[in-house]
Amino acid sequence: MKIKSSIIILLSLICSYTFASTVLWDHMTIIGNYKILPKTEYDYLYNYAGYYSISVSPAADVEVEIPSYGNKRKISASSDQMLAYPCNLVQLNEGDIVSAATTKNQDEYFLEYLTTADGSAYPGYSITGNVGDDFYLGFVYEAGFRDSFDEPFYYRDVYGWLHMQFTTDGVEMLYSAINLDGDPITVGVVPEPSSALLALAGAALLIKRRK
Repeated sequence: MKIKSSIIILLSLICSYTFASTVLWDHMTIIGNYKILPKTEYDYLYNYAGYYSISVSPAADVEVEIPSYGNKRKISASSDQMLAYPCNLVQLNEGDIVSAATTKNQDEYFLEYLTTADGSAYPGYSITGNVGDDFYLGFVYEAGFRDSFDEPFYYRDVYGWLHMQFTTDGVEMLYSAINLDGDPITVGVVPEPSSALLALAGAALLIKRRK
């Protein structure tokens, strides 16, 4: 019984350590080649990772150009943005860090809305490619949190990234990540246990097998 209890405790610690960072994975989508938004109809998550109620995701209106022939595609931010909480979007590469340094005070943006002086949305550069090409957008967004439904929202900047791909029909969302803690996040990195934690798990299972 002691060995079984030790295994349970060890595996619990592994899970707690592996998912200690409050990251919302694969939460975003794109519909109709014109709007990036959360997968949930209402962007509130009940008691998620200690946050009772949150509005955590950006949304952006985009335009995708599909020529009548050929594989070329182009995506641009729309000048008509209907966002409850504005965000900045920038093109980044896998392995880049999404932070204030890479999403604010930039010379150019895919979309600047969060940090504009007059509160207006300003589309910037477009992203072009062929069918099958993928690309990343990093973002900063002012997310609303509250500890219960009876308390007011409080706000802080959160960072995340979108992994997208040009398709025959336009563009699709492959994956996304949002760090709810407000810390920087690495583009393209998805959660997986570290080798050390996997070794501990293997040792625990080996002990059980020998028993």
